[in-house]
Amino acid sequence: MNMFTVQILQMLLHDGQAELSDILCRLAVTRRMFLYYQKQLNDFLEASGLPGTLLTEERLYLKGPEREAYMRLLEGLDPRAYYLEAGERRECMLLLIGITGKPLTLEDFVNVFHVSRRTLLSDVNTIKDSLQKQKIALLNWPKYGYYFQGDELHIRYQLFLAYHNRENLCIDRIKRQILTEELARQYPKLKADAFLEHLVRLLTESETCGKEHFVYFSVQDLAQTILLTLLRGKKQPILPLLDKKEISCTEGTEYLKKGLSRMEIELEPGEQQYLWLVLQSAKVSGSDISGCQELILELARDIQTEFKIVCGIDLFQNIEFFEMFLLHVRSMYYRTRYRIKTTSFYDHPEEVNPAFSHITKQVMEKISPKYNLLMDETEIQFISYYFFCMEEQKLSSGEKPEEKVVIVCASGLGSSAYIRCQVSRLFEHAFTIQLSDLRNLDSVLDEHTRLIISTLKIEENLRKGIPFIKISTILTPQNRQELIDWLLRQEAYIQKNGAIRDILSIIKKYTVIQDHEKLFSRLNKYFRTDPLWKRDLTLRDLLKPESVQIYDTAPGWQEGIRLAAQPLLKSGYIKEAYLTAILQTIEKHGPYCEIISGVLLAHAEPSGNVCCPVMSLALFQTPIWSEPWKKHITAIFILGVIDHYSHASALAELVTALSKNETYRRLPQYKTPQELYQTLTEDP
Repeated sequence: MNMFTVQILQMLLHDGQAELSDILCRLAVTRRMFLYYQKQLNDFLEASGLPGTLLTEERLYLKGPEREAYMRLLEGLDPRAYYLEAGERRECMLLLIGITGKPLTLEDFVNVFHVSRRTLLSDVNTIKDSLQKQKIALLNWPKYGYYFQGDELHIRYQLFLAYHNRENLCIDRIKRQILTEELARQYPKLKADAFLEHLVRLLTESETCGKEHFVYFSVQDLAQTILLTLLRGKKQPILPLLDKKEISCTEGTEYLKKGLSRMEIELEPGEQQYLWLVLQSAKVSGSDISGCQELILELARDIQTEFKIVCGIDLFQNIEFFEMFLLHVRSMYYRTRYRIKTTSFYDHPEEVNPAFSHITKQVMEKISPKYNLLMDETEIQFISYYFFCMEEQKLSSGEKPEEKVVIVCASGLGSSAYIRCQVSRLFEHAFTIQLSDLRNLDSVLDEHTRLIISTLKIEENLRKGIPFIKISTILTPQNRQELIDWLLRQEAYIQKNGAIRDILSIIKKYTVIQDHEKLFSRLNKYFRTDPLWKRDLTLRDLLKPESVQIYDTAPGWQEGIRLAAQPLLKSGYIKEAYLTAILQTIEKHGPYCEIISGVLLAHAEPSGNVCCPVMSLALFQTPIWSEPWKKHITAIFILGVIDHYSHASALAELVTALSKNETYRRLPQYKTPQELYQTLTEDP
């Protein structure tokens, strides 16, 4: 077994089948290579006494009906039977160098990985090159073996990255085994296998041991992160990072320190501070918003301000949403300021809308230097989900259906608010979506509850016989498919949307559906009878063909803005005062509204000078050069806004269309407004 065969099997464990296109995308391999790995997987399964897989009509199926048997096989797989890919081996080498208490030589690596010295020397050189980019040196002295030299925060961050990159069960177990074996060497009195369980229990108990009630994001991963830091601290203690007045050592932190002390694990002063930072970086709380430091509040306000400047979306419109946002900003600050990674936020970062990810990256690149934050791709993508959440359609209290779906997370706030946005949109608001934490679940479940959804495993005795679907924080294609399948069986949905179910059944009978969710969404939109003001506005709703113009060029950005606004001024959609406000805003902030390279989305604050959400476009075949900005401007969109949220869906469509196949780079090639309009508004 290897990384590819394990991932194929894991994708099939959900419901026994998977689209070939999804597998190829997830593994980033060609069809030919997939067939090679499928044969390897089938040989392994058949040698283990289980039926293999079958590829038919562009879908891969498990032949065996008992998926639990396949899961038991994966969970019980001897790590020695797993072939480490080069990248996985290098990550394991990095971990061993970082935490092993004895000198490590090349011969030690030969004995561990059973590959040639030549291969391992190549691995060492690759690791060196990678670390040098982070200003970390990998050195080798006979007395010390291999060791790191550089900023300890950056070294630990590289260890976190290496450890938490564990997408399959086998590599997860191998990396965890590296930690527990080293724990047994350094603390021989401890039972290494039981230590992580005990640490999880300490963390869980610490959440409620004092006045401050909170929860940790992904306690299992946090426990493993703490073990990694303990082992690293034993080898290379960190110096104190903060002045004591900066640390508010909570009762929960003290509880954990005492628990470690009872196991004869004593921390140096710098390690005590670092433990506090690690805990802060993983903390989510529904009751401690007022305790946020002024610096955290300032960071949250800066992000909100920049989001609004760039695209007119205000994150503070909804109190619950802002509280969730502030909680995340607080933990994000500690992670990115002190280079800490306690978990992989979600399994499928590719599921994040690229439009939101692009805008967030632009915003955070501007803000991060002020606070010395290191925003990696997962942090960018995770915070970009707040754009996605802004698309949520809000129903008045009188319109809420009686039947409900309950979403459960550890705190009842954090990730569940993300999930609610996705599920609400997927379910077309056929159910009331209610949030709960584990402690209050019993009182929330009632005769109107039709489904429980959670990223946590909810024990059967807590569900009261109600169906349960376990999902990722950001819904995977498999999660969406399972939720749609459930929805299509519900009477509350069928009563209003029976035609959609019947059409899907007919299509399934005669063809293979490549993208089930997209087809489901399109059918719902086609049959929707809601008036325009009650649904998400699309790009076609805002941008009309007659509002698209193509020019040779313009003398400067001001003239370009005026040309782009002409269709909206002539039609009466915006007033001259709104155009003046746009020009004044750009004069003040510069090219704040550059949503993608060379493309401006010019807008001003909502006012009575715009009659409805609207958009126009001017394309310049010879880009405008702005000397003060040192930029070329290829296209200018004028966005007329009446609030800070109704245009969110259309904005997402626009940036996605511009990003797709790098369309924004080819804009000057378009010769007619009709052709340009069709490209921007065609279905993705």
